[in-house]
Amino acid sequence: MYNYVRAQYGVNPALGAWVFHTETRNWGVIARENKRCSHYVMVRFDGRRRADPCHPTALDYSSPLGPTLVGALRRALQDDRPTETIA
Repeated sequence: MYNYVRAQYGVNPALGAWVFHTETRNWGVIARENKRCSHYVMVRFDGRRRADPCHPTALDYSSPLGPTLVGALRRALQDDRPTETIA
């Protein structure tokens, strides 16, 4: 899958992986390749039923955690409350 994208853009879109669209700032999951537009990566964004074609360079593939864990980590790092330590 995505052989053309791998060869031309040097990215490795893995089926089912979370990606972040840098232009729309939306999270999505990589869907199966659409042979009619094999130069795009198909992404099913949160809240959508169908996958949309996205340019391979407009996607950030570096966050394997996805939006839920990234948001939880961000909130935890911003939390000012003291944490309990177990002795």
